[in-house]
Amino acid sequence: MLALSAGTEQAPAILEQLSDVHRAISDVLHAMPNGQPFSAVQIAAIADFRQAVEREFGAEFDDIDWALADIADESVRALSPLAREVFFGAAREAIRNAARHGRGRDADRPLRLRLSLAAADALTLRIEDDGVGLDAPPDDDHAAGAGQGMALHGAMMAIIGGAWLTEHTAHGMRITLSLLPEVAIGGPP
Repeated sequence: MLALSAGTEQAPAILEQLSDVHRAISDVLHAMPNGQPFSAVQIAAIADFRQAVEREFGAEFDDIDWALADIADESVRALSPLAREVFFGAAREAIRNAARHGRGRDADRPLRLRLSLAAADALTLRIEDDGVGLDAPPDDDHAAGAGQGMALHGAMMAIIGGAWLTEHTAHGMRITLSLLPEVAIGGPP
């Protein structure tokens, strides 16, 4: 946008990039489930997160297993509003992807979710499912926008000094979100 306001020769290329970004964000927004998603800003404690996940995604999984370290609650409470929004927004995207793609083309396939939250060196949330994983062929309805939500949330985590790690496991997928304590409370990344 700065280059556009300066009137550079790169304006057409910049406009094309902005158009691509707008299209990607629009695709992600259209892919979001109907209903009232949880607001990451309203999550002030682990119990809030658990309640929000159960309310929005409880019917999407055969089982949701929780492993929540008590000490992590302090870290969640200490998050700055921006860090909270990005961290739990990324968590929602990862859970939404598991719910949407974990069964692959078999709607009757059992699907379990495991969430573990710890706070040792970093606030770390692991989101694991026993679904079909990334190697499964995409279903026709979702092939066009595959991975754009993950890329967007991964970039947002990086901007605030956190990380999004995607792993294909022997039994599905694992997303690990991490945020260093000094970043989480608004310090320098």
